Amino acid sequence: MSADVINDETSVPTDSREQQAGSRSPLIQWIQIALITLLIGCIFFGIGWWRSGGMATSFAYLQGERLIFTPANIIIENAKPGETVERTVVVKNLSSKTITLLGSQKSCGCITLNEFPIEISPGARVEIVIKINTDIDATSLENEIKIYTDHDGLSTVIINISGNVKGG
Repeated sequence: MSADVINDETSVPTDSREQQAGSRSPLIQWIQIALITLLIGCIFFGIGWWRSGGMATSFAYLQGERLIFTPANIIIENAKPGETVERTVVVKNLSSKTITLLGSQKSCGCITLNEFPIEISPGARVEIVIKINTDIDATSLENEIKIYTDHDGLSTVIINISGNVKGG
């Protein structure tokens, strides 16, 4: 007598999510990851832009800077000998407390600034007017201004001044 054995195989339905993930090409998965990363980056830069007031300062804000000087480098092109060149630096206080600009140290007596100390309220901005007197014999400018603050972690800020002087 022989016994016939019947193997009853039951098929287990595969999960549709596994099937979908397995059917995506690596290129499509890479594009999805890139788009999600781009979206998250845009959100962070948008927050930085909104809090700092501009794209140029948003990166500094996202790095944790709360006292932002714009511009930090002043370039003067084709100044005339003996001319007084005036530039403005905007200082923004993006912290939650009042910050005081205590004073400055100039590398040249040819530079004049606002009177110090200057208090900047939270969220406020102040303009510092910088006047540079070019020497009659000068052909180039290479100066700097150190501004001292009472801000935690940022006791000095250096503003570089460079440029050229053309005979007029």
